[in-house]
Amino acid sequence: MSKEDAWDQLSVYLTPIDLARFRDALLQALRIADPALDLLPEERWIANVRGHEHPLSTHLREGLIDTLAIMGARSGETSFFTGHTGQWHADDITLDVLNRANADEGAKLWSSLSGVLPLLAGAAPEPFLRTVDDALSRHPSPLVALSTDTGPAAGLFASSPHTGLLWALESLGWSPDYLGLVSQHLATLSRLDPGGRLSNRPFESLRSIFLIWNPQTAAPLSHRLSALDNLRRGAPEIAWRLMLAILPKQHDVLTPSHAPRWRDWKDARAEHVPFEEYRHAIEAVVDRLLDDVGVNGERWSTLIKILDNLPRDRIIAALENIPSRALSDEDRTLVWAALRSVISRHRSFPDADWALSTEVVDRIERVYAGLGPRDPVRRAAWLFARTPDLLEGKRREWPTYHRAVQNAQADAIRALHRDGGIAEVTESLEQLFRRGDLHQSEGIHDIGTLLDYLTTSETTDRSRLAQLEWMFLPLLEGVGRSANVLGEELARNPQFFMDILCLVFRARDEEPREAADEQKARAMFGYQLLDSWRQPPGYRNDGSVDEEALNKWVNVARTLAVAHKREEIADVQIGRVLRYVPNDLDGRWPHRVVRRLVEQIASRSLETGLELELRNSRGVTARGLIDGGAQERAL
Repeated sequence: MSKEDAWDQLSVYLTPIDLARFRDALLQALRIADPALDLLPEERWIANVRGHEHPLSTHLREGLIDTLAIMGARSGETSFFTGHTGQWHADDITLDVLNRANADEGAKLWSSLSGVLPLLAGAAPEPFLRTVDDALSRHPSPLVALSTDTGPAAGLFASSPHTGLLWALESLGWSPDYLGLVSQHLATLSRLDPGGRLSNRPFESLRSIFLIWNPQTAAPLSHRLSALDNLRRGAPEIAWRLMLAILPKQHDVLTPSHAPRWRDWKDARAEHVPFEEYRHAIEAVVDRLLDDVGVNGERWSTLIKILDNLPRDRIIAALENIPSRALSDEDRTLVWAALRSVISRHRSFPDADWALSTEVVDRIERVYAGLGPRDPVRRAAWLFARTPDLLEGKRREWPTYHRAVQNAQADAIRALHRDGGIAEVTESLEQLFRRGDLHQSEGIHDIGTLLDYLTTSETTDRSRLAQLEWMFLPLLEGVGRSANVLGEELARNPQFFMDILCLVFRARDEEPREAADEQKARAMFGYQLLDSWRQPPGYRNDGSVDEEALNKWVNVARTLAVAHKREEIADVQIGRVLRYVPNDLDGRWPHRVVRRLVEQIASRSLETGLELELRNSRGVTARGLIDGGAQERAL
């Protein structure tokens, strides 16, 4: 005989003494915290080996609670000899257990109950939801402590007791009567969720319940939309994420929600979602998204990116009606970029099955034209990304596409120069610095292109350009560009050379010390500048060398080095840059000017720097297995 049949036949004979003994046994079993919780999270899977076993077996505890769940589900309206129904007894016991769990500040009792929480929820849904609400209202909430799958302690075999709570709420979510409270609790848990390595998260449970194409609830669409509206009022950020997550996608997956064991709520759900309901649900969710998007550029950008899968006419019409002045320049830039990406993608593949029609894309472009940012720098910045989305599409032949991008970049720079002068181009560089994404390839490419333009312009303030090169110095190598203006300043001004040398190297008698982060950063910048310096003092643009200017610069620099107690390292750096004085008129290297200077100074450190740079400037070398050092001896 099944357990359910046995209960139906025998429960009517339960006496008050039987019920009291059952209550005492159940409370005794559930009040004991799991000894495994005294171990570290990564060790709990071997609790039995460590001697931290629960005094009662898992089967005994689950059997007792399973009986409680049957009592609540199958004898809800049946009165026992005590004068109370089975549901009353289940509510009373569940409330007692969970109130004790809430009183436990360490949340050990909640964690110990994790495996049986779905049965407790099925036994007494309303007391369960009330006590969860009480727990979530506390600061801090004991339910947050159930997530133990965060950080390095979450090892390969670690689990997390929060999963039991999620399964309990999922099982109650099948009931139309409890959907509203369940969704509110899951939204609160989503907001408080610290995250972790397990995929069982509160937001995923919420998404499964509301998923349009396969909702994990028996609640009709009207109930689901009503619950969604409540979330929009009480938890707007979670509701926005949820509405986006439940919309259909080209590729999507579903993790089925936990089903109640003794309640028949799931059986009331239709096996398949009717197409008319499916269509209506999408339209209803999109309408709510459009109501909530407001003038938030990030939200609009998200909607535009999924335009292919949505009722696009509604979204395009809403875009057409946005008051352009209501959007900030930053929000306009986000919307503008998202629209440009859609236009470019569909024009790049016009024959694809998924491509929008020419009429629709043209309509989107008209919206795009009216929503451009007012700031001219923002209007031009996107062209300097690594692979910008051109409105005509990304042509498949790379040289053709690359030429089109270069032409567009040149036009944009000329427009900036024409409308705002060099100041506009310089401002665009400073905006890149403030943007904070400079280590992305797009930002680095922007910097190189704009610096090249400023360097070739005769009206550029060289001092300000030098400051910009210093700001972006660590990134210039990524675009194969030297700090040309800073290099020129080093070759012109020996005091600047000494300032950089003092940033990087300690004085002769200076003790080592721990530098502040800012000092370390400046030292790194200075080292990179010296390492990339290729413009020797006295070198003229026609390839000749001004011997007088070179000797004067070296003498002043060496005098400053003595005053700052950095003679040896100064000579090494001077020797390094002398390597880049070109060959003499007769083709010999080093140049006669350098030979005379080296003989005059007679510094071993300077000669060492010259020799080291000669070897290092060759770049990568290759040799056979037994070639030895013939290449070095030839130098």
